[in-house]
Amino acid sequence: PTHTPFDASAACDAFVVERTPPPYTQQEAGDLLYFVWQPPPPETQVRLVLARAREFNALRADIVEPRGSNGLALPAGSIPFSGVIYWQLLLIHEGQVVCRVDGQFQKAAPAFADIFTTPTAAATSTAGVADAPTAGATPDG
Repeated sequence: PTHTPFDASAACDAFVVERTPPPYTQQEAGDLLYFVWQPPPPETQVRLVLARAREFNALRADIVEPRGSNGLALPAGSIPFSGVIYWQLLLIHEGQVVCRVDGQFQKAAPAFADIFTTPTAAATSTAGVADAPTAGATPDG
């Protein structure tokens, strides 16, 4: 069989995001945040990155979805920070970002009593993601 080379442009065109948290809305700790997309090409995977402004390279929460996944429901209370939260859905092929879709929402600060009982997502310090999000699907490369 002939090997067809990966077409980044076609993969980005096929990466259609159908549902995300409404922009500029406040999410409470008990809310579920839905990120839903069309199934991406089988040789790619999707990564969700959440961060505060200007902190994409310093403090962020990463969730890498298994190949073939078409969405996730994330409890807002699992995000380890509050305020304006920027998100990016990254389509990745062989470790490289092919394209991204991004936006933002507001996460309410936890009530004082909830600080000790709210689970948190793992935060990692890694580089390689844009410092400032932009609107719409953006090919990277």
